[in-house]
Amino acid sequence: MSKTVQLAVIGAGPAGYTAAFLAASKGLNIALIDDSGLIGGTCLHKGCIPSKTLLQIAKTINAAKQAEKFGVTFSKPKIDIKRINAHKNDIVKKLSLGLAQLSRQRKLNFVTGTAQFLDSKNLSVEKQDGSKLFLTFEKCIIATGSTPIIPSFALEKSKNIITSEQALDLESIPKTLLIVGGGYIGLEMAQTYSSLGSKVSLWEMTGSLLPESDEDLVRPLLRTLKKEITIKLGTAVKTLTPSGKSIKACAEEKGKEITERFEKVLVAAGRKPNSRGINLQKTKIQLDEKGFIQVDSTLKTAEENIYAIGDVVAGPLLAHRASAQAHTVVKNVCGESSAFTPSAIPSVVYTSPEVAFCGLTETQAQIQNKDVEISKLSWAASGRALSLNQTQGLTKLIFNSLTKKLVGAGIVGADAGELIAECVLAVEAGLDAKTIASSIHPHPTLSETIKECAEKFLGECAHSLKN
Repeated sequence: MSKTVQLAVIGAGPAGYTAAFLAASKGLNIALIDDSGLIGGTCLHKGCIPSKTLLQIAKTINAAKQAEKFGVTFSKPKIDIKRINAHKNDIVKKLSLGLAQLSRQRKLNFVTGTAQFLDSKNLSVEKQDGSKLFLTFEKCIIATGSTPIIPSFALEKSKNIITSEQALDLESIPKTLLIVGGGYIGLEMAQTYSSLGSKVSLWEMTGSLLPESDEDLVRPLLRTLKKEITIKLGTAVKTLTPSGKSIKACAEEKGKEITERFEKVLVAAGRKPNSRGINLQKTKIQLDEKGFIQVDSTLKTAEENIYAIGDVVAGPLLAHRASAQAHTVVKNVCGESSAFTPSAIPSVVYTSPEVAFCGLTETQAQIQNKDVEISKLSWAASGRALSLNQTQGLTKLIFNSLTKKLVGAGIVGADAGELIAECVLAVEAGLDAKTIASSIHPHPTLSETIKECAEKFLGECAHSLKN
């Protein structure tokens, strides 16, 4: 069977389905292809949505514990794994059905199958029943996403060595759990499982957690985590060996060999692009040394009619980046001229406290010799933070020394992921310290720490002296 379309989109995650939906709204004849048969990708089915659902449960448990400080005491929570899974799966199902309905409303041709390039104008799609569909396209968008990296030490087959995706399908709560990797996935899973009752250890090979973030933002989170889990930095795992019903983990910790046993081991060593297996060698498309598809600022590959977006392109592997790229690429597909050059892509770690940052970090500014000035405001004097028992929080604004425009920001504390959006807007709009400081914020709120941090930078803060 063969078909001709104006646009073929490979991958139905946040990058692919957003591009397909937008292009369909502009009247294009589209084929959206995904081998899972579902729209939403890893984010909806195996990542963002299920993980944040579980994290909310963990935060509720922790909030009940902290309420004792307010004079309210709860009994020990009862964990019902079946109901937790049902709740998580119900949320995913509702969102998945919603996307399927939107697809039908847009009259999208959704194809379940594995796509491979025959050349720069044709695809072969192997469907689940073994039949093949041959697609001729005018233009194509590759949005095949990413998968967890499995290091060599974790290749031993065992149901007790799992990835982040498997960790979201709770069969039981392990008594002991080792998490390998101190990035955002490892930290979020560490807090989730610890709150649900696991004794969690986290081993990170580098000397710090969240290496992409500034140390002062990580510090309050680290203090909280150390009360909940065992953290070993500078600890490189060498082997994971199944031994009966447990896993023996051997690692090198600051020059010394250590060995411990755990019921389960969660490997959170990052993700890699899904750029293999789609027959790119039949095209001129080039990959970098890590397997990411190389694109220009318009997200075009070496083939004039083929684009790539989302996790398969180098950069922060984030769903909101992927969907933003979809908006850019559809404009280009439709003949408009658009470049993907954001100044501030936000990153959020949904731990408790949350960590969020955007734009230029202090560390990047130092490496790049950028002339910046920094203002920091502790939440210790915030009435709203005190009422929430979140005084460990910090708001940090980074300004261009010459123009006084905001070029970066970081927040650690409750709802940092919500608060950072204001900073993203300020960076993209080129707002300066005076404009931010003069914008009236509601009181008492955590958002006013952004205003007061700008006031502090100007030496005009009533509640804090200038840095």
